Amino acid sequence: MARAYLEFLHDGNRGSDTEPSLFLSSRMNGTGKTHLAAAIGAKYIYDTAMSLYKVSKADQTWPCPVLFITAPRLFLRIRATYRDGSEETEGSIIDEISRVDLLILDDVGKEKPSDHTRQTYFTIIDARYGENKPMVITSNLIVPDDLSQLTLLMGQATVSRLKEMTEGWRVVLSGKDYRFRDAAGVTK
Repeated sequence: MARAYLEFLHDGNRGSDTEPSLFLSSRMNGTGKTHLAAAIGAKYIYDTAMSLYKVSKADQTWPCPVLFITAPRLFLRIRATYRDGSEETEGSIIDEISRVDLLILDDVGKEKPSDHTRQTYFTIIDARYGENKPMVITSNLIVPDDLSQLTLLMGQATVSRLKEMTEGWRVVLSGKDYRFRDAAGVTK
């Protein structure tokens, strides 16, 4: 699934209306959502660097095409901008998150639903939707089964866009929490 998603990003949908986004979910912790998302991000960075290197072997630096951030960390970072003397602004953070080639948003649903949360999610997802930029989202909220929790967190308009963006790329992982394995690899 991760390889197929990366191949589709690089080759499979040129000319389509929207870049696909991937939604990895599981009711359980420790099923590999974050691991898969990080692997996708690392491979995307590698593939992007290789394609840029082939185009021009000149010594230059390229901006990182991937941003990996947890949803709780995103909201903490935004809240920090409200303090006097903050080096960042809320707008600069949202602009960075909206513009990066591939956004990996981990642990969506760990933050408390609020008007601010819904507005922030709408601003980010609407910008990425409008600019045709993909995302990988991980969550313990199961998207294919029930959108009510996601809608409470993000709002109806945001979930509508996200539903279109993840069409065909919603994966529910199952299994036991691998963090509770013993030395022999047996899950307790």
